[in-house]
Amino acid sequence: MKKILVLLMFLLNIIVAYANLDFNLSVEKLEMKNGVVTMMKVKDVNPGDTLIYTLKVTNNGDESVTNIMPSIPIPEYTTLVPTLVAPSTSYVVSTDNKNYKKYPYLNNDGSPVSDSMYKSIRWTVDSMKPKEMKTFKFGVSVN
Repeated sequence: MKKILVLLMFLLNIIVAYANLDFNLSVEKLEMKNGVVTMMKVKDVNPGDTLIYTLKVTNNGDESVTNIMPSIPIPEYTTLVPTLVAPSTSYVVSTDNKNYKKYPYLNNDGSPVSDSMYKSIRWTVDSMKPKEMKTFKFGVSVN
């Protein structure tokens, strides 16, 4: 799991190295304790576990930045949990890491693609002011 997190952070830094943007990606495990939902550090994962990825994007520049599209690969052996995506109004998904469409992505026959078929998720941010920070989250279930 640590290798996946490091790879995702590396990819994000490469994609936006040209901008004055800082990306911080973290992952936590969602657990139920005594009837209360808690977030825990990820020590190990098992099938059925739910992981929450949080991406914080900060504009460290002195000028506004426009047309930001943070994209995160959905880890292998996991399934996107669409109810755990935030913000939920500005994201799109891809089954091939190239073409993005609004959720749910539909097959040619009009039926929705299985949530396990999504390979990446992307948000669109029109602009960010200097020193502004935006937070994006998505959840996955471990297969």
